[in-house]
This record gives sequence, C-alpha cells and structure tokens, in this order.
Amino acid sequence: VYVIPNAIDLSKFNVSVDRDSMRRRYGVNPHEKLVLCVGRLVPQKGVEYLIQAVPSIVQRHRETKFIIVGEGWLKAHLEYLANQTGQRWRITFTGFIPDLELVSLTKSADVIVVPSIYEPFGIVALEGMAAGVPVVASQIGGLTEVVEHDRTGILVYARSSDSIAWGVDRVLSDPSHAAWLTQNARQKVQSTYSWEAVAMKTIEVFEKIAR
Repeated sequence: VYVIPNAIDLSKFNVSVDRDSMRRRYGVNPHEKLVLCVGRLVPQKGVEYLIQAVPSIVQRHRETKFIIVGEGWLKAHLEYLANQTGQRWRITFTGFIPDLELVSLTKSADVIVVPSIYEPFGIVALEGMAAGVPVVASQIGGLTEVVEHDRTGILVYARSSDSIAWGVDRVLSDPSHAAWLTQNARQKVQSTYSWEAVAMKTIEVFEKIAR
C-alpha cells in the first residue's frame, strides 16, 4: 500500500497582507493577540472546547481576541456557550467568508486552533502551516499525521479545554519558539503537501508499479 496525502495550493498564501488593517476590520487592535478557528460549526469540529478554554487563556493573555469562522447548525449553541464564558465581547462569529478574505485573516492571526474531536485529514491545519501561523491541533486522526508535536505545531488532547488553553499559552508565551514552529511547518508543507510534491510522489508510485 502506498499512501499519498492530499495537498494544498501554496501559491494562494504567497500574498502580502496589511495585518493591522485586516485585524481592525474584525475588531482586533494591533497590540492584541488573535486566536483563529476555522471550520464547520458541527460537533465533530470541537469548537465548544475552544470556547470553554477562553477564560483560562485570557487569564494569562488578557489582550486576546477570538475569531470563529464558519457556518453550521451548532452555531446558536456555540454562541450560547460564548455568552456563558463572561468573555463574549472577545469572541466574534463571522459566519462564512470568501477564500481571499480567509487567507488574509489567517495570515493576520497569532495562532490557529483546530480543536476537532474527529478529523480524517486536516486541511485547515495545513493551511495555517502554509500561511506561517502557529497551529494548535487536537491529537486525533489525520491531524497527528499533519502536525508533529512541538516541531511543526502543538498537539493537545481532544475534548479538553484545559489542554487547548495550555497549547495556546505555549505559543503566545514564547514568540521565538512559535517562529521556529512556523518555519519548520512551512518546510514540511512545501516538501510533503504541495501539489508539486504530491505529483512527484504519484509519479514515483506509477514508476515502481510499471517496473
């Protein structure tokens, strides 16, 4: 059995972004930290565990805002949970946003959280890595293949708001380590998950079979 991973288009992340302008558009000031979460608002994406982690995160990093991008039938419940944290003013639900806007918003984030409780692959984590943003992801499914713990990102326990808070703190508390993670992550995406790399891997498999 030969395993060839999915891939992403790296070229769409090779754009310059006015971070301050983009962040202001979503109510995030230049001095504040931006925690981003992108995905369908359904139970398997685990967004509620990130929301429950908000109070713990802001205890350590008071100047932090949270943006949740996506639509789904769980949205009303997640907004209810956000209200219960006492930190609702820090949490923005954007709904669906176009791809170009999402790329700019991703590149403007300080950390992207992928709190899924089930994930066969993990495109969002790859896109965060390609965008040069530190990734905190659940240690489940395909995410464990995409993210190497403490080298290309931070893996945390699924269904655990405490673990998510720890992972976000790990990134926000050590900018030099976060920069090292993103450097490693970009190299990994380029060498393994670019369409060029996947095409070459496919050719190698065909050549082996043909021989």
